[in-house]
Amino acid sequence: MKKKGSLYLLIIMFIFASYSLEAQKMGIKSSTISFFSDGLLEDIAAVNTASQAILNLEDGAFFLRIPITSFEFPNQLMQEHFNENYLESEKFPTAMFKGKLNRKFELGKIENTIFEAQGELMIHGIAQERTIVIDISDEKKGIKVQGKFDVALEDHDIEIPSLLFQKIAEIIAVDIEIHLTELKP
Repeated sequence: MKKKGSLYLLIIMFIFASYSLEAQKMGIKSSTISFFSDGLLEDIAAVNTASQAILNLEDGAFFLRIPITSFEFPNQLMQEHFNENYLESEKFPTAMFKGKLNRKFELGKIENTIFEAQGELMIHGIAQERTIVIDISDEKKGIKVQGKFDVALEDHDIEIPSLLFQKIAEIIAVDIEIHLTELKP
């Protein structure tokens, strides 16, 4: 009988622990991930509003998933070349960042505060350790996460055909703006 009581107690503790952790997670409400290539002959820009993200307030774990085919370009030909020739989106359908914030914070008590997200950035199937500086601020019913960072194409084995080397920059500027809201269990 003692074993049965201990098992029930363990199950109840697990349920409460799961509920507690779930209440401390934030999920994506909206996002805008954009990039800009300052080429010698042509500038290239694209925007993605279909990303997914989760932030665990308990331990600062942060995960961002970006579907590559969701980047929208000024014209269809650019989008086609991006997906087929450069990012090979059929083979590598997502870019991801999985990391952790360098410190914790409380909802409702943060205002334009700089954090570092340290982790792994995976693009084109190649993972690189990165530290990304982000600004987190409270907003109505959640938080806003903003940041800017550069991505070197060679770091992720993204090749530029020799005919196009003057059109595409070797370093791409990336901007993120993510709005997160508390996930309800």
